[in-house]
Amino acid sequence: MLPAKTAQGYALQQTLAVWTRGGHTLLDFSLSAEDSGEGDFETSFELASFAGLRAELAAGDLRPLYLGWLAAVAVWELADDDEEEYQRETEPSVPAGLAELTGPQRALADFLRVPQDLLAVAASDSAPATESAAAPDRLAAFIAGLPAPEKDTLLLQAALGTAPQLGPGLLARFRQSLRTSEGGPGVRRSAAQLLDAAHRHRTVRAQRERAARGAAEQARVRAVAEARDARLDHLARDQATAWRTIDDLIAQRKPAAYDQAVALLSDLRALHARQGSAADFDRRSGELRTAHRGKPSLMRRFDALGFPNL
Repeated sequence: MLPAKTAQGYALQQTLAVWTRGGHTLLDFSLSAEDSGEGDFETSFELASFAGLRAELAAGDLRPLYLGWLAAVAVWELADDDEEEYQRETEPSVPAGLAELTGPQRALADFLRVPQDLLAVAASDSAPATESAAAPDRLAAFIAGLPAPEKDTLLLQAALGTAPQLGPGLLARFRQSLRTSEGGPGVRRSAAQLLDAAHRHRTVRAQRERAARGAAEQARVRAVAEARDARLDHLARDQATAWRTIDDLIAQRKPAAYDQAVALLSDLRALHARQGSAADFDRRSGELRTAHRGKPSLMRRFDALGFPNL
């Protein structure tokens, strides 16, 4: 169903080999740990993840082939070979839909470790997938344009079951007609151009991610500050109860209660600092330290937070 000549245009021995046997086209997608730049594979894959690739290729979907070629380009980058070799190697025909891979194609890209930035820049020159909303109408028009004798032959084959892959064959011819009528990009990109574009894409993406992380951290810090301000506002309305609560927690003589007590003390210290009465807090917390000096676990907590030692 897939002409070997078509597949050969995408074959680079690092990741994709193509040969024929008994009139059939055989494809070997592979990536060794050495080629991937990793000591071992940390992710396992099930054969079922890739089973759909055969039907897609039989129906003329060439995205799996292009992924194999793209993976080889990524291997070259890791190998750091001669730049002239990158310049000489030009990309094969770019299939439609690289920006919207199917599940099996996504699994293949993951298995071959195609870098996301390299795939993104490659997809920028890829037309939308033919499985768009308009495709059924275009497919219907294509079938309607077939010669009547040929359609009769196809229907007879379907009825007799002598052409079990009639559907994929028609889809493959339809896709080929689209590629012929729409044509490919005016200029094929070299492997060097793709790698350079992927580097720029990766740099911009990293900058955006850092900016997003920075903005998220600022938002988190603001949220924490706002929550503490709200907590201190509530505490300011009844400080006497807070000091009594601290006494009750310490009286429990339990680590968890000590943690709650010093956390409440920390809020009281911040509240007194905001009110300009830090000396009053130092006096009262110093009295607490004196009263409970025999509790070493509590004293360690006081020391860790820098409560005054009168």
